[in-house]
Amino acid sequence: MAENYTVIGRTATTDSPGGDVVRDVVRVTVQTKPSGVVFEFNQPRGAALNASIAARAHTYSDDIESIMQTPEVSGVQYVQDVNPSDNIVDYLQIWVTASNDNGDATDYFYQSFATLEAAAVAPKIMTLYNSLLATLNL
Repeated sequence: MAENYTVIGRTATTDSPGGDVVRDVVRVTVQTKPSGVVFEFNQPRGAALNASIAARAHTYSDDIESIMQTPEVSGVQYVQDVNPSDNIVDYLQIWVTASNDNGDATDYFYQSFATLEAAAVAPKIMTLYNSLLATLNL
């Protein structure tokens, strides 16, 4: 079975999952197939490092490619932000476009990588899409 991603970079570094804890990690850069979306994640170093990287890369790529196949989605972009606890959080910026005889309308929302599965994302896509259609129909 062909993979749905390519690992395009690996860098040894450290991160802090919270508090004063610092851990050794590998920062992995991945590109999905066929859409070419590039994203990153930190994988704690351990005995099963390569298998852990492959499992996470595959899961995230499946989720991203599924989102990209949604007709209402016009694009996605990987972004990071700092949460109220001063931790860096990975997000997928999801662009939604609605079109009708009155024109086009586009907007986006951020979805945490922790909840990229379809059950969490699909309702948000449709809510934004319907809101954009309502705006076009004013």
